Amino acid sequence: MVTILEGLEEPCKRKDVGDGVYEFEYYPTTPGTYTITITWGGQHIPRSPIEVKIGSEAGQQKVRAWGPGLEGGVVGKSADFVVEAVGDNVGTLGFSVEGPSQAKIECDDKGDGSCDVRYWPTEAGEYAVHVLCNSEDIQHSPFMAEIVNAPGKDFYPDKVKAHGPGLQSSGLAVGKPTEFTVDARQGGKAPLKISAQMNIGAGCHPNKVKVSGPGVAKTGLKAFEPTYFTVDCSEAGQGK
Repeated sequence: MVTILEGLEEPCKRKDVGDGVYEFEYYPTTPGTYTITITWGGQHIPRSPIEVKIGSEAGQQKVRAWGPGLEGGVVGKSADFVVEAVGDNVGTLGFSVEGPSQAKIECDDKGDGSCDVRYWPTEAGEYAVHVLCNSEDIQHSPFMAEIVNAPGKDFYPDKVKAHGPGLQSSGLAVGKPTEFTVDARQGGKAPLKISAQMNIGAGCHPNKVKVSGPGVAKTGLKAFEPTYFTVDCSEAGQGK
C-alpha cells in the first residue's frame, strides 16, 4: 500500500514491472512537505513514512550520476555509468575523463531524462570522471575511478557458459546437494567468482522492501511536474 499525503491524499499510479518490483508515479500540485507512506503486509517498510519537500523550482542539484564506471573499471573494457536530469530546463550536460590515457566517451540519450555513458580507458591508473552541467561539475564530480589491468589479454566473460541442475529455476530440494558446471575454456585467463543468494520465500518481511528514485528524494522536486519512485518487493515475501 502506498499513500502520499500533503494535508489531503494525492493520487499515485502503480505499475507492476515484474519480479516483485513496482513503479509509482505521483504529481505534486503545490509546494510543501509531502509524506509518502509505504506498507507491506500492513507494516511500514524501512524509511517509511518518507518526507519529501516539494519546491517551486528544482534545487541546486539538478543532475545525478551513478554506476560502476564512476568507481573503477578494466583497461580496454567500457566503464559504464548513468546520468539522470531532474526536472525541465536543466541545462547542457557534458562529460570529460582525465587520467593516464585519453579515453573515448560515448553517450546514449534514453529519452526519459537519463542517458547511458561509457568510456574506454587504455592504461591503468586513477581517472577523474567529470559530469558537467552548463560547464560546471555537478555534486560529487569529479568521480575518482581506479582502472586496473585486465587479468589476461584474452579476457572474454561473454564466452563463459554455465549449465547444470543446480541452475534450474525449480525442482530442487532442501537438504540435498546439487551442482552446476562453469565452462570457461573460451573465456581466457581471469579469476572466477561464484556467489549464491537465497531468495525470501513464504512470510512477510517489510524490512526487505526497498524504495528508490527521484520521487522520494528529500529535495530537488518541482510542483506541477510528474515524478516517480520504485518499490522493490522481490525479497519481501508475501504481502500487499
